[in-house]
Amino acid sequence: MPVGDEVKLRCHAPQTALTLRSRALRLDFNGHCTVADNTGLLELHLVADLPDAGGAEDGGTVSLARSNGRFTATIKQPGSTTEVAAARPPAFTGSGHRYELSEPVEFVMAGEPGATTLRIETMALELE
Repeated sequence: MPVGDEVKLRCHAPQTALTLRSRALRLDFNGHCTVADNTGLLELHLVADLPDAGGAEDGGTVSLARSNGRFTATIKQPGSTTEVAAARPPAFTGSGHRYELSEPVEFVMAGEPGATTLRIETMALELE
C-alpha cells in the first residue's frame, strides 16, 4: 500500500482472554479493522458472542470499538445493555496482518472509575 494510505480489512481476534465482571472467558471476536502503513492500527469494530449456560446473565454479545483515540465496549445481555470505556488508551504492537495488545485494558462505566466491568487480558488481532 502507498505511504499514508488507510485500508479497511476484515479481522478477528480468536481466543481473546478477558474477565467480564468476575467471570473469566475466552471469546472469538470478528469484525473489521482500519490500518495505515505509517501509523499502524487506527480503528477496530469487533463483536463476540457470550456463552449461554442458561443463567440470568448468560448469553448476549460484547462489542469493541476503537475510533478517534477512544476504546469502548458495549455488553448486551438479556434485559440490559452496558457501555464502558477504557480507563487508559490501549497500545497495540505489530504490523502487517497481526497486532497484539501490549498490556491488559480495563473498561469502566462513566462516573465509576474504580469499578472495572470488563478487562481484556490478551488479544491478538489477525487481519485478512
